[in-house]
Amino acid sequence: MSVLRLKELVTKVRADLAAERQRDYRKTPVNITSGNVGNGVTLTERTRDNFFDNNYIGVNRTRGTLPNTGQPVSDAGTRSVFLGP
Repeated sequence: MSVLRLKELVTKVRADLAAERQRDYRKTPVNITSGNVGNGVTLTERTRDNFFDNNYIGVNRTRGTLPNTGQPVSDAGTRSVFLGP
């Protein structure tokens, strides 16, 4: 393989990876955490840098109510990020 062809291939791979990173994953929930005994999500003080994006907590797949018996989220951790629908 020529050096020029290799550079073209590397450029294409980089472009494909950049496009993959831009995909909108928020169209489909990542997790549904509902109907549990206790908290939906529990983060203890020993956790940090948690990232939750587009997770449904306390609802079913049609967004109807299906609560957990505890808190939806109990976050005692540090630097947690919660994004959602």
